[in-house]
Amino acid sequence: RARFAREVRTAQRVHGPFTPAVVDADPEAPAPWMATEYVPGPTLKEAVRENGPFPEESLRVLVLGLARALSTIHTAGLMHRDLKPSNILLSPRGPQVIDFGIARAVEGTVLTRTGQTFGTPAYTSPEQITGLNVSPSADVFSLAGAVLFAASGRPPFGEGSPASTLSRVMKGEP
Repeated sequence: RARFAREVRTAQRVHGPFTPAVVDADPEAPAPWMATEYVPGPTLKEAVRENGPFPEESLRVLVLGLARALSTIHTAGLMHRDLKPSNILLSPRGPQVIDFGIARAVEGTVLTRTGQTFGTPAYTSPEQITGLNVSPSADVFSLAGAVLFAASGRPPFGEGSPASTLSRVMKGEP
């Protein structure tokens, strides 16, 4: 319940054309709920899996929308911390960044214990893995990984176990 209430408060802080708005919420209700603006369209992951890599012009639109979404998120004093193809919806008005479930205030407290990382291994920045110097640039790293996925159809650091993927993020080339 506390985690859900935190997610609601976080999502309510973000307002922009590339992030769906929270319409209403009641995290204290007997059955806690949150309603966001409906976004018609598939996730980036679904679109690439179904139709293949994006052409160059579509990649430009994707990058511009994602950059504006991150700017909105960072201006609200937040970091997304799990930007990946399944957290990007493709709508008629451009990409929409969703799922602030693990977002946290840039100056806030860390919500993990030592040894845990936020995010999805293939899109997690090296600084998130080590827990050192995590800043909004970590989201930009994840943005680049999502764009590489859209351009190639493959995760930027390949597939495999979380441990092997994290190792490639730290030591390999995308």
